Amino acid sequence: MPGEPDVYSWLKKANVQPETILDKSTPTVAAVDTETVSSVYQRPYQAHASISPSAAIANYDGDQLTVYSHSQGMYPLQAAVAHVLGLSPEKVRCVHFEASGCYGHNGGDDASLDAAALAMHYPGRPVRLQWERADEMTWEPYGSAMHIEVSADVLDNGDVHAWNFDLWSCPHSSRPRGPATAGSMIYAQQKEEPLDMPPIQSIPQPNGGADRNGLPLYAFPNVQVNKNLVADVPIRVSALRGLGAYANVFAIESFMDELALRAGRDAFEYRLKHLQDERAINLLHRLRDASDWSNRPAAGGGEGWGLGFARFKPRLVVGMGNDLFMTCQRLVHTFFFFQEHVPESGYFCLAHRLPPVDDINPP
Repeated sequence: MPGEPDVYSWLKKANVQPETILDKSTPTVAAVDTETVSSVYQRPYQAHASISPSAAIANYDGDQLTVYSHSQGMYPLQAAVAHVLGLSPEKVRCVHFEASGCYGHNGGDDASLDAAALAMHYPGRPVRLQWERADEMTWEPYGSAMHIEVSADVLDNGDVHAWNFDLWSCPHSSRPRGPATAGSMIYAQQKEEPLDMPPIQSIPQPNGGADRNGLPLYAFPNVQVNKNLVADVPIRVSALRGLGAYANVFAIESFMDELALRAGRDAFEYRLKHLQDERAINLLHRLRDASDWSNRPAAGGGEGWGLGFARFKPRLVVGMGNDLFMTCQRLVHTFFFFQEHVPESGYFCLAHRLPPVDDINPP
């Protein structure tokens, strides 16, 4: 495993499964003069770091195994536990209990299988198992590091003629969902007759995994999006809230701001110029009016206003702010206005936010 400063260069050199997610081109009659602008964005490996470690209670009565777990999926857990322990699924009952959770996949499934395996050796005696903090931080699946390179061929007026988005990442899901993926659990790998690790999987669009939200919502004439999925994973990785979405949104929206700044154009106007989605356009106008954008403070005064725009999976979400990612579970159009102060301490302070929402689902 490379050290933190070398993670991103390692991602680019690792054995990968390349995949073109989108390749769109618009023929032109005449040659077009453009200038290429590029930038790089990165995110590190990240732990879920739930407020308390993963835990479970299991009881085997000699015939039926019952597991009390804070896993996010009882039926997938039931199938995985039954497969690893050699039981029929009807002999395993998984019951959800609230505990310290996470957005994604932490150690809850593993702690459940650990407790179940111990309970099988002590029929009639409930077994409570809780990981220690060091276990949680060492063994839980992390959210993958990502390296993103974005470039655009821009016209003389600053409009984007061609957009290129390349990302490198480990997979973003290894949650056990039954016999085929049960080998991803720690006990399944450590037992006397270990199960094979399941092969890495590329989650297809429109949901996507590493490439979730990697498709720009702007109407660029030419677009190419490439995903490079690392096949040799050095540490456990799985789902962390949004998978690759917020890194991709941050890269796309940051680059749009850089392009607007380079062209000397307003951040709202620049996005509107590249949009065709009427609901997004309408909400963007609403947000500009509601935020009083035209009267925002001048740069350099310690107060910053920013704009962000995204659609979670195939669902549209937009917002204003610096480091913003907002998820909506339906076709909801949402803008967020964020106003931040930077006092003498240098720390950002959220001063105000404004979220107009359009939650009418189209047919």
